[in-house]
Amino acid sequence: MRMPGKDYDILQAMSLLTGKSMAELVREAIIEKVTRFVDSDVERQIDEDAQRRKDALRLVKDSLGDLAS
Repeated sequence: MRMPGKDYDILQAMSLLTGKSMAELVREAIIEKVTRFVDSDVERQIDEDAQRRKDALRLVKDSLGDLAS
């Protein structure tokens, strides 16, 4: 698969500047993008889990309050 001309030219220039192969630059970019996606997905899951725990705690407190009444 061939990249559009402008993107290819930029990648080639980056390769010359960094001394890294074009494949290496693409691999690094993909790894960085996937890492950011995974990090945000993990963060979202942690937030959702925390919210479920808060909701469960609120339910228990409300139930205990109803029993005390």
